[in-house]
Amino acid sequence: RWECPVEQFIIPEAVLRIGNFPNGLALSSDKRRIFLPIRGEDPQDYLLWVDIADLPGGKVDLRCSSSCSGNEDCTAFDCDSGHKVSFSERLGESLPEQPFAVLLDQQQSGAHKGEDWLFVTHLGGGEVSFFRSTAAAGGPVVLEDFRGGFFDTNNPRAFSLAASSPGQAGESPIYVSSSTSNILGSFVIRDGERIIATQRVAMRGASPGDDVRGIGFAPDGNTLYAISREPASLSAIDLTVEDGQPRRELKWVVEACNEPSVLQLTPKLGSADPNAQLAYVVCFGSGQIDVIDTEFGIRVDEIRTGAGPNQLIIDAKRQRGFITNFIENTVGVIDLDPQSESYNRMVLRIGKRRDLIES
Repeated sequence: RWECPVEQFIIPEAVLRIGNFPNGLALSSDKRRIFLPIRGEDPQDYLLWVDIADLPGGKVDLRCSSSCSGNEDCTAFDCDSGHKVSFSERLGESLPEQPFAVLLDQQQSGAHKGEDWLFVTHLGGGEVSFFRSTAAAGGPVVLEDFRGGFFDTNNPRAFSLAASSPGQAGESPIYVSSSTSNILGSFVIRDGERIIATQRVAMRGASPGDDVRGIGFAPDGNTLYAISREPASLSAIDLTVEDGQPRRELKWVVEACNEPSVLQLTPKLGSADPNAQLAYVVCFGSGQIDVIDTEFGIRVDEIRTGAGPNQLIIDAKRQRGFITNFIENTVGVIDLDPQSESYNRMVLRIGKRRDLIES
């Protein structure tokens, strides 16, 4: 495993201060805009948006009307208030507290075709907020709506989001999980501005505990995959619609490593089933990623990571994965080429390993 200083990977002209506790990160459909929910801010949490600009010589810059805050020698810039969305003009209300995970969904049809819609979960009160971005026209990001009530619990904590049919948020539901409930909520968007709650899905037989984390869908939208922490497992739930209602039947459950949270899905190469995928389940507590074959419902591999793996991004084209190792403050690069001798191994650590949490 190679270990490299983080400095050689940083683009010095493209550095911004982004605030406290960023969690999810989304890239616009045209790859020219970045979105980050920021929580723990005083006086108001917000969604930060930043445009990516090309510079001569193949360099890039991050643009958000930033300033040096009066310090000419600063090496990191602050975005202006126009790029920190925390208030809805339509509702006349502020964004709920503790924005957490973000899902970007480019609309594929109707009056809003081509628009990027963003959905953000909130840990504080279990809400979901809805933003619209007109990045292609260089326009702003607007908070259209937010609502709660998805979970029947005294301490709702909305955690993760998944679209059953990407690009069809006005017709096909988007699902939301909670780390304090074994119920999955869902919603659609009406008139391009309002969140309308739809059916709930109980994790009966799949998650007796009240802690559901990452979720995702098979390509046809008929099978939902959900991570449970109690017990640590990945479940597949059949949501095929019959007589106007989803079946909601458990297909299989696979035991997972300790403290699973994040789920990423990629196509299973070489399978005749177009819905066959490999599920990568990131486990913070055990420092590993479990690889589960969704076609057969079995665990096929495990990837050892750094300490406290948290967020995982998969670059399917280049056959690489990138994992943030929270406790040791590094980024790991994973080889995902099935023909490679180092397949499903973390082959590079970016940054010097150092503990952030003392034992």
